[in-house]
Amino acid sequence: MSDTDKTASSGTSSSSSNSSSSLNVSQQYSTSSLEILLKQKDEPKQYIVLENKQKHLSSPAWSTFGFPAKRLSDGSYERIMGFASCSDCKDTYTYQSDGSGSTKHMLRHVCSKSSSSETNQHGPMDKFMKPRKSSSVKLCAQERTRIQDEFTKWICSSMRPFNLMSDPGMKTTLKTIVDICVKHGGSIDFEDIFVTPATISNNVNRLAQHYRSLIQPILIKQAECGALAICPDLWTDNHKKINYLGLTVYFVTSDSDFELYTFDLCCSRFNEIDKTGESVLKTGLNKVIEEPGGLALKQECIVRWLSLSNMLESIDASIEYIRSLLLSKSFKNEWHFKLNIINIDALKDLISLLSEFKNVSLLVQTGTRPSLHMACISINKLERHLNGTDADEEGEIINIYDRHEGNNERNDSD
Repeated sequence: MSDTDKTASSGTSSSSSNSSSSLNVSQQYSTSSLEILLKQKDEPKQYIVLENKQKHLSSPAWSTFGFPAKRLSDGSYERIMGFASCSDCKDTYTYQSDGSGSTKHMLRHVCSKSSSSETNQHGPMDKFMKPRKSSSVKLCAQERTRIQDEFTKWICSSMRPFNLMSDPGMKTTLKTIVDICVKHGGSIDFEDIFVTPATISNNVNRLAQHYRSLIQPILIKQAECGALAICPDLWTDNHKKINYLGLTVYFVTSDSDFELYTFDLCCSRFNEIDKTGESVLKTGLNKVIEEPGGLALKQECIVRWLSLSNMLESIDASIEYIRSLLLSKSFKNEWHFKLNIINIDALKDLISLLSEFKNVSLLVQTGTRPSLHMACISINKLERHLNGTDADEEGEIINIYDRHEGNNERNDSD
C-alpha cells in the first residue's frame, strides 16, 4: 500500500485544526514508514499498536485497529498522533482524534493475516487463483441504478406490489445469498440459488416441524408460569370467500426485560356454518317453525342489546318446535344435543331479568320527544327490579306508565 493512496483515502491529515505537535509527528512519520517500524522483530519492540481503550467506541473498526506507539527510555510507550494501525497486519492509515477523523476506510480494510490463514486451508495454488476476500463494498451510482432497474422491471412485469421491496423476508433471503456468494468468492452456479415451487412446498412441513420443536419447550414453560394466553382469530379471505380460524399466542417473558411476544400458532380452514342472520334465513328454519304455529327466531346483534332479549324470547316461545325440527331426519345432527344443554328455567329467569330493561329502554328512547322526566322513575324502577321489590302484595309486577300517552294512573314505583 503506497503512502499516497492511504493518505488520500483517509481524509486530510494536515488540517488547520491540528496542533503544532501533531503536525510535527505527522511530518516525522508516514503510513509506510510506520508499517515498516511496526513489523520489525526487534526485542524489546520499539514500536507497537496500542489498544483504543475509550469506554464508548462508536465504530466496530476498533476491534482490530489501534494506535501506533513508540517505546520511551523508561520502557513505557507513547502514542504517535495522527495514525491508526491494524493490530494484526500493521497496515496504517492517517486518523485524526480531534473529532474530524473517520473510520470508514478502516472498516473496508481486509487484513492480510486473516486472509492468508484462510487461504492456507486450501491447496497451494488456491491463493493465486482465488480473488482476495473483501469486506462490504460501496456500489457506484451506475451499479445501483442497474439493480433498481431490474427490480422495477420485475415488479411491473409480474404485477407485484411496490411494498414487496420492503418485505423483511426478501431482505433476509437476499442477504443470505450475498453472504454465501462472498464466502465462495462469487464462484456459485446461478441456478443453484433458485428452487422450484415443489421444493418450497415440500420444505414447508420440514421447516414447520423444526420450528415446532423449538417453540414447544418455550410454550410449556410459559404455560406453567401462568403467563400464556391463546386467542382465537376468525377471519375471511374476501378474495376467495373462505373462512379461516387461527390461534394467536401471547406471553410476556418472566425475565428482567418483561418483553411481550406474539405469533400465530396455527391457522386452518373454518368449515362450520356461520351464524349470521343471512345464513339463518338461507336454511329456511323460520318457515318450518312457523308452519306448525311457532314463532320466528330473532337474530341477536352485538351492537344492539335489545336484540338479545328478543332472541331469548323467541327461543322460549318456540323451544319445542325447534326441538322437534332438529330431531327430524332432514335436520338431524349434533345440534339437537346442544339444544338439550339449554336450561329452560334459567332461560325464563334471564328473560324476566331483561324484560324490565327492555321496557325502560322503550320508554326513555322516544325519538324527538322529551323523556328526561322519565329518567328518575326508570332508575327507581330498575333498582326495585334488581332488588326483587317491584311486585305488589299479590305478586304482580308493578308497571310504569308513559305520561305522554295521557295515562295518569299512579303506582308505587313513582
